[in-house]
Amino acid sequence: MNSDEKTLQRLYDGNADNFLFTRTEEKGITGFFNREIEQPIIFDLVPQNLTGKKLLDVGCGPGIHLKQYIGRGAEGFGVDLSPKMIDLAQKHCSEGNFKVGSVSELDYVDDSFDIITSSLMLDHVENLDGVFKELKRVLKDGGLLIFSAPHPVSNMFRDNEDGKFVPTHNYFDRNVLYCNIAGGGKEFIDFPRTIQDYLEVLLKNNFILEKFVESEPLQEWKEKYPELEEWIMKIPFFCFFKLKISK
Repeated sequence: MNSDEKTLQRLYDGNADNFLFTRTEEKGITGFFNREIEQPIIFDLVPQNLTGKKLLDVGCGPGIHLKQYIGRGAEGFGVDLSPKMIDLAQKHCSEGNFKVGSVSELDYVDDSFDIITSSLMLDHVENLDGVFKELKRVLKDGGLLIFSAPHPVSNMFRDNEDGKFVPTHNYFDRNVLYCNIAGGGKEFIDFPRTIQDYLEVLLKNNFILEKFVESEPLQEWKEKYPELEEWIMKIPFFCFFKLKISK
């Protein structure tokens, strides 16, 4: 485990309970981006019928996503850096098979899974090419990789103040940033990437792009959360990739 992973493990261990609450039971703005944007879109991209499929969720957190996939018939597996997250996952999603581990070195044999999913985790990884190689290794030929990431455009507004629709950073700024996750403070390591960066890595590793989605703001968000800043209603906050591997 490298130093960045150790830092993320410490932060997620310390924030695990709040992470689960804000993404499930909480009705306020803290978990808005996950509950209202990320979850509905990635749940739509993952096949509805998963009967007979082995599915691995990397960066599974407390098992929120995997519980949904198991409900569709999948044999579900989850891996996360945080022991506390895995403890919560085993309680929240008792049907899952969970283990503590790193996406950079997965403890599974080659060609283990039909589908791999990842929700807002790959942006915390510095060596994306190495991770794609590892995901490719454990995917069966023709298997699917479906993941979400912060949209590069949203990173341009990360220091926005007073609700002003003014980008403060260059789209191509790839310097490490520190983000606030589930109210845990701006300590979480994030590696900004452009759309081109993601495309280059997936093409290099023989992934075929089946679908690409940008989260389009919905008017109902503003009605449900009047406190939303106006700039959020004007940009895609997340992007989603649905890939097929060709070995």
